[in-house]
Amino acid sequence: MAIGRMKHWGFVDACASTKETGSGEDIESSQAIALVRIDSSIRRALVQQLLGIAMHLTKKPMAFSLKGYTKDALTWGSEAGIALFELDLSGQVEPLTTAASRLFAGDASFEVETEHTHFTIMTRGDAERVATAILAQGKSESNRAIAVTEPDLAMALAVGLAMNDPNRVLRREGWELCTRKRNGAEELSQEFLAKLASLDEGDVLFVQGLDQVPADSTSALLRCASTFETRITLGHGIARQSLSPELPRLSFVGTVQESGRLTRSMREFFDYWVIQGAL
Repeated sequence: MAIGRMKHWGFVDACASTKETGSGEDIESSQAIALVRIDSSIRRALVQQLLGIAMHLTKKPMAFSLKGYTKDALTWGSEAGIALFELDLSGQVEPLTTAASRLFAGDASFEVETEHTHFTIMTRGDAERVATAILAQGKSESNRAIAVTEPDLAMALAVGLAMNDPNRVLRREGWELCTRKRNGAEELSQEFLAKLASLDEGDVLFVQGLDQVPADSTSALLRCASTFETRITLGHGIARQSLSPELPRLSFVGTVQESGRLTRSMREFFDYWVIQGAL
């Protein structure tokens, strides 16, 4: 039934994939690939895998499931712009994401979100290759990547962006970046801002647990990394002085535990998403 739907939507050469999946049939065509599951719900890792393969093949990704999707799979797929459908035994298809609704309505021009480049990694070697690929793209003097992965893989990515020199990586835990003011609000610590200003062009800021940073401080941090400007206050009382040093062009790698913890400001800021999962 999924193949018939794809043909109806214009993917006329859609056919069952020759690859063995062990859990239903997958579908491929010259313009799209589809994941089909009939005996179990689709998990986020499978949706991430689907996106990685689709981007590698430059094809449109979609998925059909008789047993539905886990909550995080549906959230992640929707955010990434993947067409996710639910099947029933009568052959009916229900679109579950915006991309799926557009396709269901006859618009086959949907695209995966293009504001970000997605990479999928499993090993340190993968992380190093992704760093090389980002540097080779040369989009800007500073590269901004958000990693939904374990810390060691994210650190390997950061070191790769620092031209394989770990001494050029400033590593901080998210909770270390802030200090509490007398009114109880959190702000970026002056020690951290001073350290940031002391870095050199091409160095890398690596923040592990960016989702641990309070929202206001996250916005301030991303603003610093966007404008390369900050304000540092030195001394107290009559000796107090305020400086506004220009920050060097830094690359920035942040980590979160899961994609659902990416705030809107993070989504708008980071150019690259690096997800842990199998291709």
